[in-house]
Amino acid sequence: MAPNCSEANRFTSFFPLPPLYALGTILFYVLFHWLAFVWAKLGFWLFAAVAFVPFWLAIYRQSTRSAFWIGLWGGTVVNIAGFYWIFHCLREFTPFPPFLCAVLMVIVCVFQGGRHAVMAWFCQRLQEQKYAPALAWMGAFVITEQCYPLLFPYYFGAVTHTQPILMQTAELGGPILVGCVLVFVNIGIAECFLSLVDKRSPSFCLIGACSAVVVAALGFGWARIHTIERKLQDAEPLQVGLVQANVGFFERHTEANENLQRHQRMTEQLREEKVDLVVWSEAWAIPPLVESGAFSLLERYIFLDIHVPLIFGVVLVRKGASRDDAQWFNSVLIADQQGIIRGRYDKQKLLMFGEYIPFGDLFPVLYQWSPNTDRFTPGISQEPLLLETHGKTHAITPLLCYEDIVPSFANRLVRHAHPELLVNLTNDIWFGNTVAPWEHLALAQFRSVEHRRYLLRGTNSGITSVVDPVGRLIAFSQPFEPNSIKATVHWFSMSTLYERLGDVPWYMISVLTLAAVLWKRRGPLPRFP
Repeated sequence: MAPNCSEANRFTSFFPLPPLYALGTILFYVLFHWLAFVWAKLGFWLFAAVAFVPFWLAIYRQSTRSAFWIGLWGGTVVNIAGFYWIFHCLREFTPFPPFLCAVLMVIVCVFQGGRHAVMAWFCQRLQEQKYAPALAWMGAFVITEQCYPLLFPYYFGAVTHTQPILMQTAELGGPILVGCVLVFVNIGIAECFLSLVDKRSPSFCLIGACSAVVVAALGFGWARIHTIERKLQDAEPLQVGLVQANVGFFERHTEANENLQRHQRMTEQLREEKVDLVVWSEAWAIPPLVESGAFSLLERYIFLDIHVPLIFGVVLVRKGASRDDAQWFNSVLIADQQGIIRGRYDKQKLLMFGEYIPFGDLFPVLYQWSPNTDRFTPGISQEPLLLETHGKTHAITPLLCYEDIVPSFANRLVRHAHPELLVNLTNDIWFGNTVAPWEHLALAQFRSVEHRRYLLRGTNSGITSVVDPVGRLIAFSQPFEPNSIKATVHWFSMSTLYERLGDVPWYMISVLTLAAVLWKRRGPLPRFP
């Protein structure tokens, strides 16, 4: 027995890890995250099952201050690995030199990495308050996923975007619930490690509870996929076509006529294939138009000969007293088979530094420093687009650009409009031929599951796609290739728990987690036997 005790003592003495060891250990957290998300299609999504284990080991028994800095290091590196394309955007579309572009990218990644730093701080602070590690880890995960502000939103649960059976719990609690299931897997595995560190038997009740959660999630996913598939068999079909014209960033200005004609030719081909609806991309086929005369101009000269219902993006300009007072709207319009404009939606969630610059109205020089940054005004209407087919009127909720990766925003529109179809118009050409368009698509797929609707994604340069109500890609294009895709979808809608409750449960858990941090406990919670 003595040798075994000696070995256990030596193992225990490793914790807390020395600074360099901790910083090195958390790099495995970075690696597992990157493999799980970026290379999910190759089966590496399985690394999500152990991704948090090195994170928790790196901060185990550390002070809250040390845990914060370790988490910030890991969070910054994981964001650089996932958002390296920020450098490409800045290099291509700003006048800044490469060094400054790199500095700005790192600043953004440090800010986004703050989510991981705050999570590490909460983990340790809750354990200092004598809460069990498993409870601390889960509480820290939820409060940071729900409450930490991000320039580019993302969720840990998105690593399951290639595994529909694991995506289905998004119907109940959005992407955070999907992530929680994966965290339970990590907790079970981490418990085995910590039982060695703490020289105790593993908590088989905790491991069993984690296993039960995972089995329940898999069972729910299997059952819901089959239930939705049966319901879709009775839903009214709709033939859709999506145009990916692949027009370059500067070509939209220098070759405006050819750009429009390319869209019209590709639409004509889809019309010959008997589609019921065509979708173009976000504000790329048509130059900006003055709002007051835009509809009549489009109806008389552009859509007169299309003869198929069309959803398309356009920039509309509302004139003001001076040029600086003009309001620019990133809009989506719907035209019927006769080319008459029947509805409009103005983008509300504007992308910071892409569609506006914070405090740009107070300091106009900021727009001079970044001439390719747009200056849009957010819309306010939540009304859906209406399309009449076969004598019935159907509601369609549009989402522009990255509005489709903000679950709470999409949920608000769906709850208001009760649509039968979701349509996203976007343009990811800013990011170049990088992983960014695939990341955008992976995050957007969850809107279909959360609301049990088909999602059509019309993009200029990719990834144009169709997602079914269980989150599967049933059609998609390759990036940076002119292409059009055709698919059969269904008018379909059903109420979900996430639609009704939204993020309220996660805010409640966040409040409880914060209260637990502020309220000092006198004794530990009973641990699992």
